[in-house]
Amino acid sequence: MSGQVYRAVVEDSVDAMFIACGTATVFANRAMAALLGADGPKALVGGDASVWVVEADREGFMRRVKDGRGGASGPKVEEFSLRRADGGVCRVEASVSPIDYLGRPASLLICRDVTERKASEERSAEKEKMKAQLVYTATHDLKNPLTSIKGYVELLQAQLGKGESGGPQTGHMLGVVARSTERLDALINDLLDVLRIVDGRLELIMAEHNVTAFLRQVAEETAPALSRRRQNLNVGSDVGSLVFGQRLLQVLKNLVDNSSKFSPEGSIILLRVEKAGGAAKFSVADEGIGLSPEDVPKLFKPFPGIVKQGTYEGTGLGLTICKGIVELHGGEIWAESPGAGRGSTFYFTIPFNLPTSLKAA
Repeated sequence: MSGQVYRAVVEDSVDAMFIACGTATVFANRAMAALLGADGPKALVGGDASVWVVEADREGFMRRVKDGRGGASGPKVEEFSLRRADGGVCRVEASVSPIDYLGRPASLLICRDVTERKASEERSAEKEKMKAQLVYTATHDLKNPLTSIKGYVELLQAQLGKGESGGPQTGHMLGVVARSTERLDALINDLLDVLRIVDGRLELIMAEHNVTAFLRQVAEETAPALSRRRQNLNVGSDVGSLVFGQRLLQVLKNLVDNSSKFSPEGSIILLRVEKAGGAAKFSVADEGIGLSPEDVPKLFKPFPGIVKQGTYEGTGLGLTICKGIVELHGGEIWAESPGAGRGSTFYFTIPFNLPTSLKAA
């Protein structure tokens, strides 16, 4: 092989290559040095190749190199995690072949970085797992309102079959059917929103908004529910204008509705927006039942299963949707509480200078 061909095939290959006699590195190309973040191939030659391999994969690596030197037929493909010079870890797919190197048995390893591919596969698997869990849980939750609707419709049909006219009892049954239908509609809409977020199909239509006017809209749309509980929403902002999607109204209404639901009658809810570095920080604070430290990490997961005293209506998906919408804006969302019975504050950030179109990844 001429020197020019050798350099093209080996030294300049885009695939990372190295040769090991035992576990001693006797050759490495530039791609291998780049993969490990080393200062060129010479920095690798002479060292023990097994030290690059993370401890969990080291025994398998050494066994595979030994098999290659033993003259097993054909290359063997294995996956290893390698430790880079900067401390980071990359996942590689390595083809191990037995060769003769200057009269000595050796192993040629051709490595391809599959870190991104593996991460993508793990993300896809996690998405599928979440979707399966959502569908399973939602299917069970859908049964409750459907059972109520079916039961009361059958009672109404029986009344009509007997020729009985409507009365207070009929009105009550129709009210249950209406409420169950509303809950069914809310659950289906929330489930579809979560699935859009998980699949990366939720798109935001961005526009510049006057923040004070936007908060007034939130106050107007949540006023009926708050007035029934004699609660007041106090709003304020030191941010003039901000680019965000109209879906942010859904986030704030959800947070305010939650604060109302979990707060006593006659209490005050505070909605504030302030500047925080390169972002606007929104906060919704209440005087409600608060959160325990073990509940906080569960809040933004679908159907978190947090047990509260009393009866509180909800789909169990609202905060998951809030998280998806906020993160689609490039922001963060979190909650803080001094403890049970001492109220809660939900925060989220929206960066300044956002583009006019965003789509879930």
